[in-house]
Amino acid sequence: MKATTTTSAATANATTTAKTKKRSSKKAAKSEATTAAAPEQQPQPQAEATASNPAKLLVFKRSRNNGFYVYLLGVMPDENIGCNCRTAQSAMRFMLWKKRELGASISEQHFNELKQLAAAEG
Repeated sequence: MKATTTTSAATANATTTAKTKKRSSKKAAKSEATTAAAPEQQPQPQAEATASNPAKLLVFKRSRNNGFYVYLLGVMPDENIGCNCRTAQSAMRFMLWKKRELGASISEQHFNELKQLAAAEG
C-alpha cells in the first residue's frame, strides 16, 4: 500500500510540474508577442500627439507705451505667457528664456528685428 501511494504522489507531482511548464511557455510566448508588437504601436500615439499640439511660436509686437509685448502666437490670451518688456534687449532675453523653458521656437523675422532695435538702443 505504501508503494502505491508514493508512486501516485510522484505521478501527481510530475503532472503538476509538466502543467506549469506548459503554462509558462505559453505565457512566455504571449509576452514575447506583445513586446514585439509594442514598438510598432508606440510611434503612432506620438505622431498623433505632435499633430494635435501645434508648434509654439514666440513673437512680439509694439505696445502703446512704446514697449515690446512678447507672447505665444495662436494661444488663447487666458493661457498665454505674455510679457510687456520695456527694452528690446529684455524682450530678447525673455524670448530666449521661454524658448528654453517651453521648448517653443522664435520667429526669426521678429528676433532679427529685436536684434536691430537692441543694437540701436546701445
